[in-house]
Amino acid sequence: MKSKYKTQLICVTKNTTVREAREIMNERRIRHLPVIDNEHTIVGIVSRTDLTDISQFQDIPVELFSSKPVEYVRNSLPLRQVTLSMLEKKISCVLVTDDHDEVTGIITTDDLLYHLAELLKTADSSENIKTESSEKSIFSVDSLITIGEFSRKLSAMGI
Repeated sequence: MKSKYKTQLICVTKNTTVREAREIMNERRIRHLPVIDNEHTIVGIVSRTDLTDISQFQDIPVELFSSKPVEYVRNSLPLRQVTLSMLEKKISCVLVTDDHDEVTGIITTDDLLYHLAELLKTADSSENIKTESSEKSIFSVDSLITIGEFSRKLSAMGI
């Protein structure tokens, strides 16, 4: 995979300091930054969590704290498949590529939660939604009584 980007994805160079990366994250209200080299090739990704509790390293290049390898998904993959993959790998973001292996975006757990919230909003406004199966899925609308129950079900599944 080429691992190059071509859109407005916010990236930092590998020589960007921890301090600078934190400032960018705070200003842009983001939690993940792809790290690129001089050829604009992605060499890692740094998250807000990676930069937690390292206040003594503010002037160190962010590349030293970046996660590798970076996870990529093709933009044609179903969202459910990507979500399950992220859960399985316990990662909070993936970079999205086009058919030419060029990075076109990023999907984060925040994006997935927002999508879930929108689905629930739509479902809440619809009356008498029925599932075709008599067995309720954890992700069917009428099985989501409270976030607590949803959380307990996820916990019971080991998520």
